[in-house]
Amino acid sequence: MTDIRNRREFFVTVALGCVVTLTTSVGCGGSKPVGPTTVDEAQVKVLGILYGKFLGTTRGRAPKDQQQFVDYLNSNRPSWEKIVDSPEQLLTSPRDGQPFVVLYGEAYKGQPNSATPWMAYERDGFDGKKQLINIRGAVSEMDAAEISSLFSVEGQ
Repeated sequence: MTDIRNRREFFVTVALGCVVTLTTSVGCGGSKPVGPTTVDEAQVKVLGILYGKFLGTTRGRAPKDQQQFVDYLNSNRPSWEKIVDSPEQLLTSPRDGQPFVVLYGEAYKGQPNSATPWMAYERDGFDGKKQLINIRGAVSEMDAAEISSLFSVEGQ
């Protein structure tokens, strides 16, 4: 069991190195991003990057719903299968255990223009803060008031 866990951690570390290298070389300059240090951070980063890749394949159109995005995630299984076991787990926050609020369809279109728009945020968050994920895999924390100023969070 330990051998499997060590192999998984090794592959996650290698994958994270690749993700950090890709995002650094594609980035817009400025300070160098710090790569994820845990499997949980890798999961969130990979989720954002895959959403961004989806947008690239659809000329900037967000997935119309969760099923369309899950289908896309299943077609890109090698990108995440060493980090989590299923698309549903990838779409679940490791911090609060709740599914991320992913911006599908019109919800994605409704945010302010940005080179790196947000694609999801935590439903409950942790310690009064919620993580937000952008389409390049960057993660920030905001409180509920800040998030509601960015998105329509009715029912959340």
